[in-house]
Amino acid sequence: TGDATYTATYSSTINTYTVTFVVKDNPELNYPIVDVPYGTMLSDLIELAKAAVGGDSFEDDTYIYTFAGVENAAPTDIITEDTTFYILYTKTEKAPTFISNVETTAPVQKIIRDNHVFILRDGHIYTATGVAVQ
Repeated sequence: TGDATYTATYSSTINTYTVTFVVKDNPELNYPIVDVPYGTMLSDLIELAKAAVGGDSFEDDTYIYTFAGVENAAPTDIITEDTTFYILYTKTEKAPTFISNVETTAPVQKIIRDNHVFILRDGHIYTATGVAVQ
């Protein structure tokens, strides 16, 4: 009913986003980073994403993959919305491994353990390249 002064108070929060990194040639390898603050530089997230999907390089039975960048993005890009980036890896075929130093005239057993082939002959274990295993 009379003169009054009102003071408004508020709190501010920075918007956060989900940034998903996907390996371009293998969509099953993906890594979402949640709650990324508005204004974060892409370069601050790339190392986390690389570590999650394979690092600077990783390999499978056939290929060696080496980090080659992020598609359509620069490390100085700023995060301003939910975004998906594609991580690029070059793919180099591994040299084949041959059984070279193991004689196969004696009875031989092949053992596969943890995706490695071992050969058991005359009570000794050899790798696929013929190196004796201690």
